[in-house]
Amino acid sequence: MLTEKSYPQYEFSMNVDYIFHKMRGLNNVPEKRT
Repeated sequence: MLTEKSYPQYEFSMNVDYIFHKMRGLNNVPEKRT
């Protein structure tokens, strides 16, 4: 039960991290956009 709820959250976090890494790499800017 816990894994079921933690799975989607973990995947989401990984996706966000991946996107942020790609965005930071493409923009290559020290500024953080929120």
